[in-house]
Order: sequence, then C-alpha cells, then structure tokens
Amino acid sequence: MDKNITGIVFDIQRFSIHDGPGIRSTVFMKGCPLSCRWCHNPEGLAPGPQVMRGGEICGKEYTPGELYKILIREKIFWDGGGGATFSGGEPLAQSGFVAETAKLLKNDGVSVVIDTAGAVEWERFGPLIGLADCFLYDLKHTDGDRHKRYCGAGSALILDNLRRLSGAGAEIIIRIPVIGGFNDDDFSIGEIRNFIGSLPHRHKTEIIPYHLLGKNKYELAGLEYRCDDKYYVSKERIEYIRGIFN
Repeated sequence: MDKNITGIVFDIQRFSIHDGPGIRSTVFMKGCPLSCRWCHNPEGLAPGPQVMRGGEICGKEYTPGELYKILIREKIFWDGGGGATFSGGEPLAQSGFVAETAKLLKNDGVSVVIDTAGAVEWERFGPLIGLADCFLYDLKHTDGDRHKRYCGAGSALILDNLRRLSGAGAEIIIRIPVIGGFNDDDFSIGEIRNFIGSLPHRHKTEIIPYHLLGKNKYELAGLEYRCDDKYYVSKERIEYIRGIFN
C-alpha cells in the first residue's frame, strides 16, 4: 500500500439501500468531471475541501487506513449482502485511493460497489476491475452534443468505457436518470436501449426518475440551481420506459 495516498471525502451515509445490494455505507468522494444540471450532490463537484455558506467545511482528507477503520465499524449491519459503496462526485477521479481502501475492505470479506458516471480515463478503472463486486454505471444519453449541453462534457468517453468495462466481464448495473426534455423521448430512449443491447455482455438496467433532492444544497455551495419542474417525467411515462428495457 502507498502510505502517502490520501482521498477527499465529503460525506459517509449509513444504512443506504439505494447504492447497491443490501444495507450499505456510501462514501461520497469529492470531485467530478461532469456538471449535470440535475446533480443532487453539488457539494461534490469541486475536487478539494470548500467552505459552504455558514462556514462549514465540506470535504475531509483521509488515508485508506483511516477510512477503513470508520467503515468497518458498520460491518455488523452489512450481513446478508451489504457492504461499502463509493460514490461522489466521481469516485474514479480518486481511483487510487478508492482501490487501496477497497483492498482493506475486501480482506475482511466486505462487498465493494463503485457508483460512477464513467467520464474518466479508462486507466482509472484498472485498479478496481476484479476488485469491485459491482459497478453502478450512469448512462444519460448517447448523443454527444446533447450530453455536453446538459452535463458539461460529451458522451464518447462514457460510452467507450462502458463497452470496455462490459468486455472485461465486470458486474454492471446500468442506471438511466430520466430527465424531461433531455432523454425521455422515444428516439433518445431507443438509442440508449440499442447501445446497451450492443454491449459484449448483458447487464441489469435501472430507470431513475428525475427528482429535486439536493436543491437546497446549491445555495449552501454558492451555486445556481439550473433545474425545475419542467424536467419531471410522469409516472406513466416512467413505467412505459421501464417496459421498453424490461
């Protein structure tokens, strides 16, 4: 282990049931190469610690050993398939630190899940392939121009990484956030479905409806909230889209 490696974490959420199988502890890493309009963790966008309105410092530096000692206390709650999930921000922006912490957890038989948007160099996946039990992979759109307009970067790297990760035999759950006016139309959904169907292996797909969770965080972080009710998608439409993928 590199004793000099450290990572910046902005939150640790216990008893999570939406970030992988079972009850999990989710570690939120600082820094993300994307800037999605609907991001519900805006305090995770900047790579380093930042002062929030009110004076609170968001982001704390840990060594892998320090974070491991905090997480392993929760092991009693992980029985039955739970474990630790690394989210963000973008956890693969700090993949070296995440991998070193994951190794310590795996030595204790802990399940490790990586929640990624995939907008990083392929090399950052390397330390986690064969180590992570599962990747939760966000897939928002296949069209590069539209993806850049809404998310701050194109989709080519994300699509290529997903194809390579599938080819490497990794366990992947593809998660599609459905955003009104962005990717909820038949053509966009059809293109996403076609791309998933072209992957080397089959993977479970989850449909995530747009929500306003995290809106209050933008003011605290000194950022403009760029979404509103027009991005909502009806329950009927969400169920229709789920049916397409099922």
